[in-house]
Amino acid sequence: ILSSHFKVSEKVGGAEGTKLDDDFKEMERKVDVTSRAVMEIMAKTIEYLQPNPVSAG
Repeated sequence: ILSSHFKVSEKVGGAEGTKLDDDFKEMERKVDVTSRAVMEIMAKTIEYLQPNPVSAG
């Protein structure tokens, strides 16, 4: 919410938005990929530890 406020303020005030450099964008992409991988591993771990008897057939 706070970042949205700054973006609106920059547009209304005519100020140029902060530019994100390529290193930051690459780090952000890596964090997103890692986060998705961790969530998938967590889901599969729960499934492994508590298997669904219907699909275990």
